[in-house]
Amino acid sequence: MELCVNTVINYVGEQPLERILWMDAEQKACFVIDINGNQFPQSRWLEEIRYGIEQGLIGIEESDPWACIVDPDMLSEKEKEKWETDWQIVQAIASKNFEPQIFVSTERSKLVRQAAERFGLSEKQIGRILKRYWSRGKTKLEVLPDFANRGGKGKERSQAARKRGRPKRFDSIYAEMNVGEEVKKIFRIALDKYYYKANRPSLRWAYEQMLKEYFAVDRKLDNGVELPVMESGTAIPSFSQFRYWFRKWRDLKKEISLRESAKKFHQRYRPVLGSTQQDVFGPGSVYQIDATVADVYLVSSFDRRRIIGRPVLYLVMDGYSRMIAGLYVGLEGPSWQGAMMALKNACESKVDWCRQFGIEIREED
Repeated sequence: MELCVNTVINYVGEQPLERILWMDAEQKACFVIDINGNQFPQSRWLEEIRYGIEQGLIGIEESDPWACIVDPDMLSEKEKEKWETDWQIVQAIASKNFEPQIFVSTERSKLVRQAAERFGLSEKQIGRILKRYWSRGKTKLEVLPDFANRGGKGKERSQAARKRGRPKRFDSIYAEMNVGEEVKKIFRIALDKYYYKANRPSLRWAYEQMLKEYFAVDRKLDNGVELPVMESGTAIPSFSQFRYWFRKWRDLKKEISLRESAKKFHQRYRPVLGSTQQDVFGPGSVYQIDATVADVYLVSSFDRRRIIGRPVLYLVMDGYSRMIAGLYVGLEGPSWQGAMMALKNACESKVDWCRQFGIEIREED
């Protein structure tokens, strides 16, 4: 396979993948870039690359790792504007007219400095755009930034001087606060002390108790209600911040067990880790019995004005086929006696049993 611009080569036994960016007219020298690294292009002798291919030390990638298809119509106007600006930067200093000078560090630094002044960006930002353009295939599509990787979902923001997150919607006499490790510790203590209780207090109440204990300088009575007093301008955590960290740390097992009971958690909320069919190997190997009170009322056959109660329905089900193998209906409450009657019916001939009620079926049925 002939070497050409944009060919991706790999070194056997090593991680780097390099893309050929430029080749001289005599096919002697070239510039390559590590497509997964953060370095600028480096020079290589083409003869060395060809020799490596002949000896099996260098391979040629059949597919481009950075090949992608993006629909420009799916981008927002702001993203299209950013994309177009980056492409203008590339056209200004990295088009074919500037090759191979742009690959030489001394010449590149001059061009990058000029572009930084022209577009109002830092030299580091210009270098990042160039590396993305070169490493991904030298087309306009490859200049497109990785918009999908933005946002840092699930990652905690680093501590900063200004407040993180959106600003308050309404003015307040209290200053905004960045939640640091000390405040997080207070949040955990307040949740354990005021929220995870058997009387199931609200999260808002737990927040208010935390303010009284850890952030108030005094307390006052207002219509018999004790309220915290905090100095104007003092930075205190908002309820939204308190709720955010509560949801981030939320443990449903702990919450249900402490606010309701461990018994209720195991009855209603525990994870189902098995199946009733995991130990069933064939029809008739396991039967399951259940009893339920039917949602009807029966009346006496002697006097239909007299209600005699709601019947209890027993069903015997085959665990393998999930088919009903026997049933029993009685007026006594759920009991072992009723279960035994259902088991008796499961062992009976259904042809004879149905004939008692005037229903004719065959053995196959």
